[in-house]
Amino acid sequence: MSSLYFGENKKISHPEELTYLVQEITRWRAYLDGVIDSIYQGKYSKVEHILKNILRLGAYELIFRNQIPDYAVVNEAVKLTRQLASEKASGLTNAVLRKLLKVDYPEPGVVVQTKNPATLAEATSHPQWMVKRWLKRYGFEETLKLCKWNNQIPSFTVWMNWVRVETVQWEETVTSLGIDWSKSQVIRNLYHINSLSSLFQSEGYRKGWFTVQDTSAALIGMLVGNNLGIQLLDVCCAPGGKTAVLAVNLGDSISILASDCDEKRVIKVLETLERLRISNVTVKVKDATKDDYPVSDVILIDAPCTG
Repeated sequence: MSSLYFGENKKISHPEELTYLVQEITRWRAYLDGVIDSIYQGKYSKVEHILKNILRLGAYELIFRNQIPDYAVVNEAVKLTRQLASEKASGLTNAVLRKLLKVDYPEPGVVVQTKNPATLAEATSHPQWMVKRWLKRYGFEETLKLCKWNNQIPSFTVWMNWVRVETVQWEETVTSLGIDWSKSQVIRNLYHINSLSSLFQSEGYRKGWFTVQDTSAALIGMLVGNNLGIQLLDVCCAPGGKTAVLAVNLGDSISILASDCDEKRVIKVLETLERLRISNVTVKVKDATKDDYPVSDVILIDAPCTG
């Protein structure tokens, strides 16, 4: 996708924009394919993969966003097609996207009440089997709510390392970077933010003021509670976020052995702990399915691991 959006020989100067586009086009792919298929002359299912992605990118820009003029979206898509597919295919891209500008298409996520799972699935860009199951279980209204909720753009969540920075200084720094933020209503020192790139380039990152921490992962720390003086194992610890939060919140009163079976991922854990200035964790390369571990009070197993 980077070669599609920026061109093969151009430096990716806006990685956050690229990530946004990849995630959004993936999120709305079924809907985009449905719209394109409805105006495509021929069998869209047989179109080569690279051309489909260019058409999806162009259609997404035309339907969902208004930052770029329509003519510029079409022209750039044609250029990409010429560069990455063929001259002949560039004419097809031009025709499809220009036709899209002239026709009426269903608004994304909007659908009248229906018992047809295919209609709802395409409008909300969800797998048809999933929509069919939800319609049977929950009915139309609740299924539509679920689909719309799934299509929301999630915020990023970061945990503030309260040992390294005061709350006021942290919040002032985040605000000064032009980042919108709000405190978690559930977990202390967890913040919802709308951007990460400037934060990663800030002094706060280098000084270990924060780490990215998903809300669901942070909840694990709450389950452990304030059990002081315990031995804790984190046997699938990479990339180290949960380990770091537990180590800071419980301090030197807890003994933590963190492990992962992948040496490269263990190195990342060590780098995270070093950046956050955390020293009360022992990190080892170990395989929890076969290696020996000490008897412990609490064992964290993040499985199946998605990393």
